[in-house]
Amino acid sequence: GWRLHAGLALTQYAVILLPVLAALWFGKINFARALNLQAPSGLGLIGTILIAPAWTVIGIEIGLIQSRLLPPPAELAQISEKLFDVSALPGGVLTLLAIVALSPHICAEALFRGVLLSGRRRRLPAWVTILAVGVLFGAFHLSVHRFLPTALSGILFTYLAVRTGSIVCPAIAHFALNGLAILVETKSLPDAILEPFHAIDPTGGHVPLPWFAGAVLLMCVGLAFVETGARRRSG
Repeated sequence: GWRLHAGLALTQYAVILLPVLAALWFGKINFARALNLQAPSGLGLIGTILIAPAWTVIGIEIGLIQSRLLPPPAELAQISEKLFDVSALPGGVLTLLAIVALSPHICAEALFRGVLLSGRRRRLPAWVTILAVGVLFGAFHLSVHRFLPTALSGILFTYLAVRTGSIVCPAIAHFALNGLAILVETKSLPDAILEPFHAIDPTGGHVPLPWFAGAVLLMCVGLAFVETGARRRSG
């Protein structure tokens, strides 16, 4: 309510990250273990790099479906338009990337794929933990109009953390998802990439079929890499 971009940055670091780090420090808990700061395997990293752009395209389609089932109010569209308006933002797109892509990459991941995941996975089966943390991540965004895509993204990010044993992979995927969305919305990518997405009718359109099919295929290949790396790590 104070100032959108500055408020987002302040919320992420002061309200999310700082209490997480303070709790670990006061509890004398090992930071690296609690935050899953281990290095991922090469296969897990390759899989994540393939999954990140694929999930961005799939996520756009999921968002379009949710928007038709539950149309967002005009106020939400206005906030979104204001968020992506970099005309008066010092640093322009780079500053927006730092606030909306890099900061969640650090702060939200420390909370959800760090301490929450570490605490729950000792008490719950892996698949329950993945679903629970993912749904909490969706609810954390405090918007029923964004719940489905954010919860599904949260489930994917948590899956990557569990199967790779590292916060690095979900952090990369999270950064890529938000970062690519910013580049599309601010028209900072080549026209050949932007045109298919800006041509989509938000009230009844879909992601172009070749893009969606390619994304699904790339997603499957990425998941295969992640699973192969997980089996080698556990074996």
